[in-house]
Amino acid sequence: MWVQGQNNAIDKYGFKVKGAEYEPNEALPRVAAIGKIIKAPEEYLDERGAVTSDYQDQLEKQWIEQLRAKYEVKINTDVLNELR
Repeated sequence: MWVQGQNNAIDKYGFKVKGAEYEPNEALPRVAAIGKIIKAPEEYLDERGAVTSDYQDQLEKQWIEQLRAKYEVKINTDVLNELR
């Protein structure tokens, strides 16, 4: 599944967007767009992975905020300078 604006090749050949810029290259010399354009996912399972990923990202952001509020960040400049 692709969303318009997510992939230049799909925009040009699948959605037939005028002015979409895509030039085949050595890695992908041919492009084929097969399927149909739908306005919404046909089943909830089509979006389950994206929703799960977004939820995990949100939980991680909240966790990092909690850690930063609870613990002070200290940078050991001597060690940092050794790495440079």
